[in-house]
Amino acid sequence: MTQQAPTIQDKSGPVWGYRLMSILTAVLLLVQPILIAQYIADSSHTGFKDAHAVVGDVIFVTVVLQLILAYLARRTFGIGMVGQNFGLLVLVIIQIVLGTSSSDGHAAAKEIHIPLGVFLFGMGLFSPFMGFYDLKAQRRLR
Repeated sequence: MTQQAPTIQDKSGPVWGYRLMSILTAVLLLVQPILIAQYIADSSHTGFKDAHAVVGDVIFVTVVLQLILAYLARRTFGIGMVGQNFGLLVLVIIQIVLGTSSSDGHAAAKEIHIPLGVFLFGMGLFSPFMGFYDLKAQRRLR
């Protein structure tokens, strides 16, 4: 019989906070391509582009909070989760800079902005899933 990955037993504030913040970040990362697709479909309404920029700034805040909560819950999650969230933060900062540059007319920034957004979406979906598993307990079982 195979053993299932143990779920996290620690229900402390940072663990629950991380779970909620990572879910919020994932939802916001899902909204981003929808907003920009609406703008691309009808570029006469710049409201979608502006909303895309605002949601990008909100994602920055949620990722910063997510990193802090991962650090506070590092005894439960392990230091790898902190590193993953730090990497997510660095890539979000790069994405915001590229988004600002691409709106200024830099075509090269746009070529990187879109694939990086897809990658961030994957990383953002990975975070909530990992928030429900005790990685340290998995290492102890081996």
